Amino acid sequence: SIFNSYKFLDTEYNIVYPCFEWAQSMDRIFINIKFSHKWDAPGCMEVKNSEILVHENLVMINTICVIGDNPIKYVLNLDLYDHVDESDIMNNTSTTGRLQLSFKKLR
Repeated sequence: SIFNSYKFLDTEYNIVYPCFEWAQSMDRIFINIKFSHKWDAPGCMEVKNSEILVHENLVMINTICVIGDNPIKYVLNLDLYDHVDESDIMNNTSTTGRLQLSFKKLR
């Protein structure tokens, strides 16, 4: 794992936009992300350096996956069209290369 952390330069990563599903209820927004280039392809089993930033109505997700000699950087920037409570965010990662997020809407 130490080898993979320093094996590649930032410019060597392939940028991929992960597939995602979005839904909402009256008070929450739900986002299901799969770290893969398409929904029916296998997801990255081991993601590293995950970063989830939320600011008002923007969600930015960056994570790195190294599969063999192919470094991949998954980047997703979503405009939520309305403000969310930055202090009430729930996230859950799974071993199948998925991330589930839930945000409380501000009204």
